[in-house]
Amino acid sequence: MKLIDSLIEKEYRQQLLQSRKSLFAGDNPELLSLLYEVRPETKSAFVLEWVPEQGEDLYTVLLDKELIVTVEISRINSEKLILEEISLAQYEKTLRYKKNKLQLVVALNIISNDIKRE
Repeated sequence: MKLIDSLIEKEYRQQLLQSRKSLFAGDNPELLSLLYEVRPETKSAFVLEWVPEQGEDLYTVLLDKELIVTVEISRINSEKLILEEISLAQYEKTLRYKKNKLQLVVALNIISNDIKRE
């Protein structure tokens, strides 16, 4: 999928950049510490999906350009569980909707641009 600088792409870019900024600013220390447990060398992370449930929050997070992690964090007792770790290639195969594919492409583009600037 090719990016064309559409309005929806800009919206996804803004949401993703805000999610990364919030995460690394310490707005969700439980999630950040769990992600560092999974991949200590993490440089970039984007919350692709957040599902608030009754007693817990489910997060699907892109770590760098390689790994997708799904985690559950309890709001009752701060229990943290890693539900799934899959490669980017595996995750791409599970995406059914264009909006999810586009969101992932935008996140990967942000990471690529960050790498070019280093």
